[in-house]
Amino acid sequence: MAALTLGREVQVRARIKSIYNKRQMDFNELREYNDYLEQVEDIIFNLCEGIDVKATEAKVDAYRKENAGEIARLNKRNEEEDRRIAEAKGSEWAPRRMSLDGSDVGDTPGPTGGAGGFGGMFGHTPGTGGGGGGGPPRPVMAVPKPTAMPQSGGKAAHGAWDHGLDQSAEGRAKREAAIAKACGVDMHALGMARARQEALQSIFC
Repeated sequence: MAALTLGREVQVRARIKSIYNKRQMDFNELREYNDYLEQVEDIIFNLCEGIDVKATEAKVDAYRKENAGEIARLNKRNEEEDRRIAEAKGSEWAPRRMSLDGSDVGDTPGPTGGAGGFGGMFGHTPGTGGGGGGGPPRPVMAVPKPTAMPQSGGKAAHGAWDHGLDQSAEGRAKREAAIAKACGVDMHALGMARARQEALQSIFC
C-alpha cells in the first residue's frame, strides 16, 4: 500500500512540476519564489491526499491553458540546462597520487580518461581545453613519513646540558636568582617574608 502511495505521489509530482516549471532565476525576489514553491506543494498534496481534487485539477488546467507558451519554453530551457549540468559533472575526474614505488606510472589516466596520460606523479587539472585539460599537469608531492627519535633518559639523551656552567654554590645561587627574576619573583622580598614567618612561629610556638 505504501509503495502504491509513493508511486502515485511520484507521478503527480512529475506532472505538476512539468506545468509549474519556473525556477529561482525566473523571480526577482526569493520570497516570491518560495511562495510559488509553497503553492505547487499545496497542489501536489491535495491531489495525493484526495482533497478538493476537482477544484485543484480545474485550477491546474486553467493555469496550463493560460501559460501554454511559457510552459513549453521553460521546459525546453530547463532540459537544456539540466543536460549541461549533467555533462559537466560527467566530464570531471579526480587527480591521482602516485605510489611511492612508482609502480602505477602507466596507469594514471590522462585528459581523455585513458591510461598512460600524464603518468607518475602528475594528476589531471580540469579546465576548458579538449578532454577537460586546463594547462600543464601539477605534481602531487608525496609527504615523507616522520622518523622516530631514539628514547633515553638523563644527560645521555640531551648531552651535557650544564657543561661549562659555574657549578659552585654561588654560581647556582646566581642562576636561581636570574630565573626567579625572569619569572617576576623577588627573592629578597620572599626571603624577608619567610624570615618573619619563622620568627613569629618561634615566638608563639
